[in-house]
Amino acid sequence: MDQKIRRLILEKAAKTRVKTGGDRLTVRQLAADAKTSTQSIYTLFGGKEGIVVALFEEGWKRLIDELEQLPVTTEPLEDLLHIGYCYVRFARKNQHFYELMRGKGVAGVSVPDREVSHAEPWLKITRDAVQRAIDAKLLSGSPELIGRQLWIAAHGHVDLSNHGFLSPKEDESVVRQIAAGVFAAFAGPKHVYRLNQNNVKDLVR
Repeated sequence: MDQKIRRLILEKAAKTRVKTGGDRLTVRQLAADAKTSTQSIYTLFGGKEGIVVALFEEGWKRLIDELEQLPVTTEPLEDLLHIGYCYVRFARKNQHFYELMRGKGVAGVSVPDREVSHAEPWLKITRDAVQRAIDAKLLSGSPELIGRQLWIAAHGHVDLSNHGFLSPKEDESVVRQIAAGVFAAFAGPKHVYRLNQNNVKDLVR
């Protein structure tokens, strides 16, 4: 029961934060929205600061849970594409959490630096796929740098999409185009060969 109440409180808190910028994120208001007592919130989170940290953690946990369901195949570039699709889908489906994940504070309450480590599994999943592409001579360079470039690109796409500049119908094609550019910039010998064949289908395979 505590987990059900906890999840409900976090859902209400995330939506309140996005709608109001966090100005109405108070324990009393959350208790009313979630139809629970202020004591329950203090017991579960310790107060407003605990709620803010929990929101940050919950968003990343939900994303990682979805990423960990993705299969690992023998085509690491395709795997990277599917990581990108998953990231974009998650950001659209969980916009109220995504907006919190990319920031470090709500209404004057900051997320401690130690909590940023909750993003590490996402980075590791991406780096591991990049490393497999490097091992297969499809990419060349630093796994951290390439992974960061892909994250920056995905984040930029999500930001534009969530503000209405891009249609959800364009998500997969845009992610594929962005990834093709990154893959070309860090192309390994095998990918260079594919590019030289001028086969558009092979750009991201």
